[in-house]
Amino acid sequence: MSKSFERGLLVLRMIPREPRSVSSGEIKTRLETEYGIKIDIRTIQHDLASISQAYPLQRCDQDNTPGYFFPKNAPVELVPGHDDYTALSWFLVEQHLSLLLPMSMSSRLAPIFDTAKRFLEREGKVRYQEWLKRVKMLPGSFRLMPPQINEAVQRTIYEALWMGECLNVNYISRSATEQKKLTLHPQGLVIRNDVLYLIAKVDGYEDLRHFALHRIVKVELTYRDADMLASEQVEQYINSGAFSYPEGGLIRLVIRVDADTGRHLIESKLDENQNHRFLPDGRTEIEATVLDSQQLLWWIRSFGAAIEVVEPQALRQKVLSQAQEVMSLYQ
Repeated sequence: MSKSFERGLLVLRMIPREPRSVSSGEIKTRLETEYGIKIDIRTIQHDLASISQAYPLQRCDQDNTPGYFFPKNAPVELVPGHDDYTALSWFLVEQHLSLLLPMSMSSRLAPIFDTAKRFLEREGKVRYQEWLKRVKMLPGSFRLMPPQINEAVQRTIYEALWMGECLNVNYISRSATEQKKLTLHPQGLVIRNDVLYLIAKVDGYEDLRHFALHRIVKVELTYRDADMLASEQVEQYINSGAFSYPEGGLIRLVIRVDADTGRHLIESKLDENQNHRFLPDGRTEIEATVLDSQQLLWWIRSFGAAIEVVEPQALRQKVLSQAQEVMSLYQ
């Protein structure tokens, strides 16, 4: 393979799809830093002109600097041919994992996703459609429509997290009616029940918090390095139960459930050291150590009369009070 041909392929792979674009100067920098290829701008422009003869390359001028991109729906073939298995794998990655990828990476993978879908439609249409009918990923609870996220906001947040930069945001919390201006140090992303959350430190504070992306109404990069914590600290925050809305620490939970629910909880335990015993009335008593949280309360309430809280007494009283409030609505 000639050096010019190899370089041309590298340049081709660097060209994003709209709304992103890349300048010849950025291509030059990437060739030098990522591949050790020293080259002048004129040669890169020659490569771009050659690419435009075979691909629908577009040019735009941003801040008087020419940028290059492919149209969003252009059928650009940038990858080797697929087979049934790789095409189906890429299709499922796009369907179920794309939200976890940095948006710059998703843009680079867009041609692979497109060619995979076209291959499946052209070569294996019946087989892959049958597979998708037979294999499903279902939510664990009643599913709501995911909230809408401003695409520009999401793109900027992903870029800031990927590059390790601070953000200025306007945020409306669930209990507020007015926007609050914050400077955030992005630390991670979590998807929970189809809702995207940014884990971040607020400038001037050390504790981690999480912010729903759909409640961020405005965002801008500060081009200032974020104070990034170790990834282990972010994992610890996630595993601490922060997304379960904790109301206390670990508690010893004792519940009595009907036979069907008992079989379910014996198969899918509340914790590794869970114990159970069968009661004379046909119910099952379950004992486990769990986090005291709003999510636990919501889970208990979802079973209605199929579950009775025995201990702790504070939780039992809380469930009783809420049940009495519900009854008053129907009287």
